Formats: sequence, C-alpha cells, structure tokens
Amino acid sequence: MCQLLIGMGLVVLGVFLFVLMSKNGNKKLKLKHEKDPEKPSIYLEEFKEIGGLDQYLYHRGTDANNPVILYLHGGPGFSMIPLIHSFQEEWEKSFTVVHWDQRNTGRTYYSNIFKKNKNNPDTNTMEQLIEDTHEICVYLKKKYQKEGIVILGHSFGSALGLLFIRKYPEDVMCYFGTGQMVGTTVNERTLYEKTLSLAKSSEKKQDIKSLQSMKTYPTGIYNNETKQNFFKLKAIAQKYNLLDVDRNIFKMVKQTEHYLSEYSTYFASNTMKLHNNLFKYMFEEFDMEKYDNGYKVPVFFIIGNDDWETPHTVAEKYFSTIEAPQKNITFIANAKHYAMLDSPEEFYKIMLSDVESIL
Repeated sequence: MCQLLIGMGLVVLGVFLFVLMSKNGNKKLKLKHEKDPEKPSIYLEEFKEIGGLDQYLYHRGTDANNPVILYLHGGPGFSMIPLIHSFQEEWEKSFTVVHWDQRNTGRTYYSNIFKKNKNNPDTNTMEQLIEDTHEICVYLKKKYQKEGIVILGHSFGSALGLLFIRKYPEDVMCYFGTGQMVGTTVNERTLYEKTLSLAKSSEKKQDIKSLQSMKTYPTGIYNNETKQNFFKLKAIAQKYNLLDVDRNIFKMVKQTEHYLSEYSTYFASNTMKLHNNLFKYMFEEFDMEKYDNGYKVPVFFIIGNDDWETPHTVAEKYFSTIEAPQKNITFIANAKHYAMLDSPEEFYKIMLSDVESIL
C-alpha cells in the first residue's frame, strides 16, 4: 500500500493539476511530450458499466488465442497504466493483458468526476470490488472465448486477488501474486521491525525514537493515529532503501500514454478519502490466515527478494501453507515491491513458464 508515497512526492504538482482539471471539465490535458504509441494488434480502450458504474478497461495484446490476464492494481487507488511502458511489451507476445482502473481510480474516477454521486466512497468496498472483478471476468471470458482468466494481483490487488479466487474459482485459469499481501497487521509489523533493526544498527537515534513512539502499530483500528503512523513508518523505511518510491515517480513521469490531469487520483489525501472503506477494511479485517489454506485454482507467487513493503518473508511463510491443484513460488534477486519493473524480462519468463506448466 505504499504506492501512496508517490502521491506525497508529487503533491505540489497535484494541486496544480487538480485546478487545471476542474477548470477544463472533461477536456484531457496531455503531457507535452506525449505521442501516439505504436499500437499492438489488440488495442482497446473502453468504458464498461460494471456494478452500476462506468469503469475503464484497457486491452493490449497480439493474438486473441493467447491467455487473458486481468491485472488487479495496487493502492488502493493506484492505476498501473502509467508504468506499463516499463515492463509490459514482452507480456503482449504471449498474453492479452487487460488493465482495469478500479472504482475512484485513474480514468474510471476521472470519467465520473462530473457525474453526481458516481465517485461515491461509500460504494467502494472490498465486497463490491470482488463483485466488480467477477463481472469483468465474465465479460472477458465471453469476449475472448476463454474458460478462465489469469488473475494477476499486485500489492493491494493481491489482497483482492486472493479473496476473489476463493469466491469465484470458476472464473480463474490461475492466479499470480506479486508484492503479495497476507495480512495488514503482519505485513506492517514485519516492515516496522525490519526498519527498527536497521535504524538501531545504523545508530540513528531520531529514527529509533520515532519508531519506538509507535511501538503498538498497527493496532487493528483504522483512525487518524494509524494514518499518521502509516506514513511515518514508510518515510523512515525509505531512508534505509526498503522501498522504491523515487524510481517509480521517474518512470511514471516518463510515460507516454496517461493523461496528466489523471495524476490527481494518486495523491495521498485524495486517495485516503476516496478509498476510506478499503483502508478501514485492510487495517481492521484483512487477514488471509483466518481462512482455510485451500485453493481450487493454481496459485503462483513471483516475489522480489528485497521486498519489505509487503515483506517477502511473510509471503513465503504463507505460501508454504497453501494447498492448490498446482503451486509455485519464485523469488527474483535484487527486486523489491515492483518486481516486474526491477526485472521485467525475468518476471515475464517466470510467468510464462508457470502458465505453460498448466496448459
């Protein structure tokens, strides 16, 4: 969930863009250097009514016979579209990749911003996202004539992904988890302990003091103190190179397909408000260990060996308990939370090999 830190780094730009967006209504404000990219043979941007709301789907691929991936982005509220230029080109040779801007996110948010009550935070719940995912999978199965869809969940999307495949295994060919979340309490506590250990070994007294002041974090209650400690921990962890925020800001700004005005949905204050129900759920309820460990579809994890945002140690421990028709976990050396960005070629080869193993 640390994608929100990107918003912190761009907050000044965000205020400016939000003003521009408000003044220009539905007019789209493009990057000055934006140019039309070379489009693959499968290229579709569309808004589908999903769960009573027009939601944005972006399809890219080269062969309709290939398996279809539905990418569940992180956040909550962090569209992956501004970063796909960094990793997805190879994927499109073997998969049709569909990105979905979830409720109150990216182009889904932007297209509904001037429609009364459409971006209602009250409707943005984990239960609703699970049903939205199901509705999209049913649509994609029919459109591409598939028996099941490959679900790829990253970060927050990996929480949604595991919950979804438990409820609707009939929609799923297989599941990939990367930046895999297991439970907010165990994930955040592990990051806290790792950060405190590094602060102590570095003898950084101020960081030690700041961390020790939040020694009960997370408490299992989502309130203002939780929000403050969330950002405090991430800011300190960044000092010890446990997160990879700065690099992703650079990659996002370099992109050529996103609209500048849509960056407003990445800013921390806006995101926390638009996704309040989801943050509350994640901090107070989300815990995969409270469920049985049986899955009805193949489960694959691709984990950055240096991921401490959603700690790789926690994902590995949970994976060892999973029972599934087929499963595999692969660690990518020198990769963090965004393993597909850190090692795009290796990530693609692992994913392809895992899918081929079940065909």
